[in-house]
Formats: sequence, C-alpha cells, structure tokens
Amino acid sequence: MNEPKQMQRAVESFVADVSVSMKDVVARLPDVDGRQVERDVTSEAFNLVTALIDVDRKHNDAELWGLIFSFWRLMPKELGAAKADDLRRSDLLVGRAAWLDQVPPMLDVFCRADKRFGTTHGRVYYDRALHLAFTVAALDASPSRDELQAIDGLRTHMLEALDGLVDRVKAITGRIDVSRHPLRAMNGHATTSAHGGPGPPHGTSILPCTTRIRTSPPYRRIHRNAGR
Repeated sequence: MNEPKQMQRAVESFVADVSVSMKDVVARLPDVDGRQVERDVTSEAFNLVTALIDVDRKHNDAELWGLIFSFWRLMPKELGAAKADDLRRSDLLVGRAAWLDQVPPMLDVFCRADKRFGTTHGRVYYDRALHLAFTVAALDASPSRDELQAIDGLRTHMLEALDGLVDRVKAITGRIDVSRHPLRAMNGHATTSAHGGPGPPHGTSILPCTTRIRTSPPYRRIHRNAGR
C-alpha cells in the first residue's frame, strides 16, 4: 500500500473512531447540539496533519499530495480542486506547527468527560492521534528529526493530560467503560479499528478554491458542559 493511501486510511480511522467517542460525550450532555460532530473531528484531524507537515517547513510534494488525497472527500469544496503547488503558494500551512505546542483541544474535552462519566474516550483519541501522526511522518522517505521530535512532544502532551485518568475512572466506577467503542487497547499502542487503519488560522484560503476551511470547531460548547 502506498503512503497516500495509508494516510487516507489513518485519517478515516481517526474521524470515524473519534467521532464515535465525541457523539457519546455529546449524548451525555443534552444541552449540546451534536449535529456537527463529524465536521468538528475532521477539523481536528486536519489541524493535526497540517501542524506536522509544517514542523520542518519543507512542505514537499509527498506531504501536500498526501494531505489532498486524504481530505478531499471529507472537504471537497476546500480541497477538491487543489494541487500541491496551490497549497504551497497559499498561506495554509503558515504557523500551523504551533498547534502542537499544547494539549489538543479535543483531547482536553475528552479528559474532562472521562473524569465526569467514567469513560475512556481520551485514550481512543490518544491511539488514533499517534497512529495518524506516525503515518504523516511516513510520507517522507526519511522523516526529519524535527518531525520525530514533534511527535514525541505531542505524545508527551497527551500522556500528561491522561496521567492517572484511567486509575481515577476505575476508582469511581469500578471498571473501565469501553463498551461504546471498538478500540480496547490500554497498553500505549495504537490498535486496528474496524476501518483497517493502523485548522489553519482563520481566513486561510486554498487557491484555486473559493471557499474557506472552517478550522475553529466550537469546542467551547462541549468543553463548558463536559467539565461541570
């Protein structure tokens, strides 16, 4: 299987599996509108991928075509007509690496929900995000030191957010609730999903597309309720 196809499957696995988790969180919060969940999760995957591509500032053809190949079905208006040179000439990737400097916003939502409800959705996010991150790095024949360090930094941020969470959930509920999700591994390694797979700044446009990518999912509405 070639790298763009692997990346497409990793993106699809992230969107499918994390969407299941987010839908469960939203279902537990009746005041939250969950109609945009898959759109929000797609934006999260896009943010992660573009941040990793921007880390070494190479923005090479393999990375850009991998991005287009993986997201054009999910974001046809934004990427359906784009080519690698279009992305390179745009400001799409400028400053995107900064997204990796903190705990991913959606993981923070999951951690708050896990503490409140005794679920393990944060671990689902961790598995899928690491799988996707290493798949992005594999687009390069020889991943750069900067890319590998960025992935290690992402892993550290996520583990810090998850630190002790599983033990707290066990103490509260007496068990780990994974019945709502197909991912069951709790050993630190990515698992295989049912799908087989191991936001740029506001105002960013992709030439020649005329629409703009919505890259700031309304996490506040979920974050505010999940932490109550």
